[in-house]
Amino acid sequence: MASLPKLTLGPAREVSAIIRFGRYAALISGFIFGSYKLRALKVQEHDIQAHENKIRAVRDAKIKAERDAYVKAEMDALGREAGIIKDVEEVQEED
Repeated sequence: MASLPKLTLGPAREVSAIIRFGRYAALISGFIFGSYKLRALKVQEHDIQAHENKIRAVRDAKIKAERDAYVKAEMDALGREAGIIKDVEEVQEED
């Protein structure tokens, strides 16, 4: 296998002051832009969370009501099977 010729690089050149200024200016402006954008997104996210919390409260109340109705129906059915609770028609017939 033939060896490749080595590439020799000269010494690094001095970076221009204008280029250094441009780099730092871009870096600092990026930080400033990012902080303003973050602040705006936090406000927006706060509004979204408040709206989702309202929706979540309504949904949780609906789920709780459905679960309570299901549990009551199951307990009534279990009571009837065990003979503890009588049907409404049977109670009215006894009277």
